[in-house]
Formats: sequence, C-alpha cells, structure tokens
Amino acid sequence: MGPRPSNSQTPVAVVGTGLAGLVTAYLLHNDPLQRFHVTLFEKQDQISLSAASVTLEDSHGRRDIVDVPVRAFAPGYYRNLKAMFDFFRVPYEAQKFLYAFSSTSPRKGDTPPYYIHSSNLHRWPSRPEGTSFFSMLGQIVYLGLCLLWLTLCCALVTPQRDESLEAYLQRTRIPEGFTKHYLLPLISSVATCSHQELLRFPAQDFVTYRNQILGSQHFCLANGIQDVQQKLIAGIDVRLATEVGKVTPTDGQVRLHWRTRGKDGTEKSGSRDFANVVIATSPDVVGWLVPHLGDIMAKMPTTQVKTCVLQPTGARAKLSVVKNVSNVPEIRTERRANRAVTGTHLIALKTHTESPAWTEAHQLSPSGACVAVNAPDEEDRSTAVLARSQFVRTLRTVESRGLTNRLFGEMVQKMGEPVEPGWTNGTDGIWLAGSWCWDGMVLLEGCVVSAARIATQLGVEIPW
Repeated sequence: MGPRPSNSQTPVAVVGTGLAGLVTAYLLHNDPLQRFHVTLFEKQDQISLSAASVTLEDSHGRRDIVDVPVRAFAPGYYRNLKAMFDFFRVPYEAQKFLYAFSSTSPRKGDTPPYYIHSSNLHRWPSRPEGTSFFSMLGQIVYLGLCLLWLTLCCALVTPQRDESLEAYLQRTRIPEGFTKHYLLPLISSVATCSHQELLRFPAQDFVTYRNQILGSQHFCLANGIQDVQQKLIAGIDVRLATEVGKVTPTDGQVRLHWRTRGKDGTEKSGSRDFANVVIATSPDVVGWLVPHLGDIMAKMPTTQVKTCVLQPTGARAKLSVVKNVSNVPEIRTERRANRAVTGTHLIALKTHTESPAWTEAHQLSPSGACVAVNAPDEEDRSTAVLARSQFVRTLRTVESRGLTNRLFGEMVQKMGEPVEPGWTNGTDGIWLAGSWCWDGMVLLEGCVVSAARIATQLGVEIPW
C-alpha cells in the first residue's frame, strides 16, 4: 500500500502507470520539500509501462529481455527522455538498424524486398534478390536525390499552421513514388498507424521530427524499460488491480472513486478527495473519467495497435517465456552479450497496398525472436506467437493539434494565440499527461515533457 501521508502533505492521485504517469509520480514524490503524497492507480495487476515486455529463455538457459513495443530513441528529438535516462544512470547502447522494404497485396501476394536501407547510411545498401546492379544503382541515385530534396524542404520550407503532412508533401513536390514506397512505410511504422492516418498528421510534427533526428544515432536501453520503471516507482504508494471510476471536482478538491480486485476475485470499493488528480491515459479514457471533457476528447483520434512476439525461424533455438524473473543480473549480462554479437538489427517493413494502405513492422531481437507490430490477424493467431498485446495509440490531425494546444495554455501562449475561455490543464485540480499532451509526435518524449510541465506548474524543480 505504501506509506500513509502526513497531515502536512498534499494528496495527489496519478491514474495510469505508463511513462507519463510514472514520471509525474516520481517528480512529485521526490519533491525536495516533500510537499506531496502520491498514490498511483493502475487497472491492470502490473505496471503498464513494462506490462507487454517479455523475458525469453532458450534451451541453454540464455535469456533475452524484449521490450514491447520496441523502444529506441534518438537524442536529437528525445532530449528530455535522454536527460532522464542520464539522470538515472541507466545504461543504453547505440543501435544500428537495417530496414528491408517489401509489399503485399491480395492479388499479387508477398513480393521480395525492393530496397534495403541502413539507418544513418552506416553501410552501403544491400542488393535485394532479383535486382540487377544497375537497377539498384539507379534506385540509390533516385532515393538520394529524393532524400536531399526532402531534407532541404524540411530545413527551409516552414509548414503552415493548419497544414497536414499530405498537403505539405504536395506543396513541396516530394515525388509520389518516394512518399508511397519509402517515406510512409518508414514513418508509419514509428507512428504505428495507417498511411492515410499519417498523412492527416500536422505537417509541423513530421518536419520537427525529421529535422531533429537527422544524423542522430539511435539508442536502446541495455536492460529494458524495467530498469527505468523500478527507479520511477521506488517508495510510491501503488494500487494495482484498481479501476478508477468518475473523477469529480467537489468543494475545491477532486473526488476519486475506485474498485480494487482481490486475488480471490472479490472487489472492494473506495473513494477519497485529492488536491490534484493527474490522468495519464489515452484521450478516450480521459473522456470517460471526466465527463465534462468528453466532447473534446472525442475529437482526439485513436486506434488500436496489436503486437506479438514470434518464435525464431529456421535453425535458431526455440524460446520460452520466463514467467517469474528472479535472476536480473543474469539477464542483463546475456542481453549485452547478445547485442554485441548481433550488431545491426533487422526491421522488415511490409506494406499492405490495399486501401487503406498500412505497414506491418517485424524487428528481430538478439535471441532471434521477432516483435511484430500491426501484424495481420492470421499471424496474431499463429502457434508461433510467444506473447501478444495491444494498446491504444493516439493519432494527430490538424484539428486535434489545435484542441491539444488550447488545453495546455502554456503552449498556446508560445504560439502567440490568446488563451480561450474554458477548461485548460490543471483547472479544478485535474491534470492530463501523456505522449499526446504536447505539440509533437505521439512518442515517449511527449510523456516526459507533459509530466515535467505538471511538476513545474506545481512548483517542483525538474532534477534533470
């Protein structure tokens, strides 16, 4: 249950244990003046940040931690995330990627890769099977010119405030073939959405992301996201298997109702008034918890993303999922050894060309297991699946960007707009945090930025 608050501490509830919720809870709990008592609420029976991650073991007892979803970051864009990792001194390692682009359709079926591209051009492109040397050379020249033009446009052509990515690509005359076969498959695998959904994103999101990751090396946590999670929740009152009901402002406080499931299946109800409640969930959940925000949250598009971890193929040793992880040092040692041998990670991007077009991504882990994102239903039902999960991904549109910026008055002022009357973050002691609660791509950086903003507005200094 955690420590009971002292009479002098301000009670704060944080709903949701993804990265945004955990960072918010950590910052308030570790306030140098010790002004806050934080209670974390989670509907699942485990912390959601690492809930989908798995530890795999082969027949020789060698283990591998697989983060699901895969979490790689580039310091140029993820400045606050990297600063937090450095503050906690969690080890991370440079990671090179090799992207294999292919397509599939109901009429033609699967086709071999049509291009193999390395992250940051760390190696010469491999020649796909069935492609002649001169054909590949022509393709490299074409892609090089397209990338150069895209880079110049992103650096010199500022997106209009209400311009979508689709409109921006058309205005800057980015070649359609390059967009369809290379750009959209790659970026949609990062945003985990269909190509059409990505084209509706604000152009500013993509341009900022592209400019800031250009030339940046990618990194992965050496020991998985659990390394960070344990540091974030240390000493905090965490209520697992506890579903929060409606969040209601009342008499200058915020009333929270909840139901806790016991291991024997019984339920116990509870309620309490908090000075502040931080809701670190997707917009659809926010709309349900806070009814007066329902209309606004309904305009924030979301989608369900399916992921699964597949057995290695070929002669690689078969793997099993470790249910109770007790020997953490052993896992860490093996993980580093595997990474040293593996070097470059392969990510296969297979685009389904039927409308609406979408791309499934398959990334090989050091043990040979494959993390599949947006895999088709028949693959998700395969007997080769070691673990499966799904999560809600918040999408972006020009309209939702405007609404998001109006919810967070600080960002509106930075854009030079007046703050319109109505609900803004922190009104009635209710705060929102999450990867979608900032003016940027819906990625981990938004979790840290939105959490730090709340802590700052409550008077807590950010330690990193």
